[in-house]
Amino acid sequence: MLKETPNIGYFLAEQAVWSYFRSERSDGMDIHAVTMNCRMERLHIAHAYIEIQRMGIDRALVGMVIQELPEEQQIFLRHRYGAKKSFQAIALQMGLPLNRLFAWNKRILSLIELFLFFSIPEDAIWHRMYVINLLHIIDLRLVAFAAHEQEIYKPLYSFLSLQRKRYRRLLDYIEEVSADPSHSVYEQLVTERLKKPNESITDMARRVHFTQSCVSKHLIRYKERAIGIVQSITSLEVDETIFECEAPKRIKEGNVRLYTEKEVMEDLGITEKDIAAAGDVEIE
Repeated sequence: MLKETPNIGYFLAEQAVWSYFRSERSDGMDIHAVTMNCRMERLHIAHAYIEIQRMGIDRALVGMVIQELPEEQQIFLRHRYGAKKSFQAIALQMGLPLNRLFAWNKRILSLIELFLFFSIPEDAIWHRMYVINLLHIIDLRLVAFAAHEQEIYKPLYSFLSLQRKRYRRLLDYIEEVSADPSHSVYEQLVTERLKKPNESITDMARRVHFTQSCVSKHLIRYKERAIGIVQSITSLEVDETIFECEAPKRIKEGNVRLYTEKEVMEDLGITEKDIAAAGDVEIE
């Protein structure tokens, strides 16, 4: 009898969610906490630092996905992974069919799986915050790999550089489309969708006073363009000799653009007081 091949990525995603809810702090994305942990780079403890950074990044990615989910799905996750309730108990408590809960669970874990491996899921084209956060996390990872200058990290560095370029191009397109919503019906509808990515087409059409067919037509057009932009990027333009001894300096000089801490904090609505409260951290 043939056994189903185990999905390692899906398993890792599930473990990441369990780990997220086991933590004492489960409110928010903790992107700022990852930034603070990444300052351990100064200690030059290569492998230990890379692994510690990875654990923080995994938790931040799970938190990022959870925060962007509809409220009902967030409640489901708290019941399932926070309170460790069975699907049957959750279905009774929330008054929802079991198959819907199973579908939610599979979709959420599959999305987290893609982010854990720094892939670009279709959902990312509708969630600007996914793109901004992934760019920041990839930047942190690139700096870590470049700073330690070890041969083992070169393939990972090249892969992340390519993914960063794709995310950057996607963010540029999102900003371009939403820069002037009054320019055309296409820009207007896409901008409205980006504001409420979890809203149904029916509800959106009713809210913006357009027919469902009109809304669907323009959103499909945007989806095709955004995915096409991402898929068109198949090679790197960044300098792959960045692993030389001046790597950190050269990154800062512009070969790989880094988001400043201030930019990320502004995008996430995080204040210096929030960061200090997270661990009594000195603000530079």
